[in-house]
Amino acid sequence: MRRGVPLRELHRTPLADDGPRTGIAQLKLLVDDACVHRFTLDAGTTAALGRAPGEGGIPLYGLPPDPLLRRISRRHVAAWQRAARQVPDGPARAVTRPH
Repeated sequence: MRRGVPLRELHRTPLADDGPRTGIAQLKLLVDDACVHRFTLDAGTTAALGRAPGEGGIPLYGLPPDPLLRRISRRHVAAWQRAARQVPDGPARAVTRPH
């Protein structure tokens, strides 16, 4: 910081202001109350989660143990974010809890 202006550490040049960032939510995959993986979801986007969710989706293959993975469908749940909240749609709704 020089004279109240934030600087880039490496080059010592002023930071550019690109305006406000879009909202980003963090999704956590919990198995037996332990976080096994984290994902991010940008505001205004939708992401499908499952064993093989398709293009643009978040694959869960190999993250939960095999007995649990067998119970997860190819496109198990879709999540989207509007403003600053996450909205699950599908079977995960019943087991989702705020953290």
